[in-house]
Amino acid sequence: MELREINAVAHEINGPQQAELRSRSQVTSEFIPTLSAQRREVFKSRLATAVGVHIKDLARQAALYLSPGQLAHTWIFGFEMATTPFLTSIVRCLSGLDFSNEICQNKSTLEASVG
Repeated sequence: MELREINAVAHEINGPQQAELRSRSQVTSEFIPTLSAQRREVFKSRLATAVGVHIKDLARQAALYLSPGQLAHTWIFGFEMATTPFLTSIVRCLSGLDFSNEICQNKSTLEASVG
């Protein structure tokens, strides 16, 4: 992915007043931290679309998600439903609002999967 693609999406998100991003380091250290959790999701989604990446397909191919059967059997490894969110935090760092949103979004899916 080139900076021109990143800049195009940054301008979509913040409008014409968005300063030109000159390095990937600047994107991760200066631009992304200024975005709200919701706008970060929009940025991520639009970037993926801009380069033809389908995030859910990649995650599925990489086997990042547990199947309902695997989830139902996590007790074999000593995990309980109450500790399942910690499995997610190993894969990526979640904090503050992101953590809360992740838990809320996954709660009903987890409950439905394990019965």
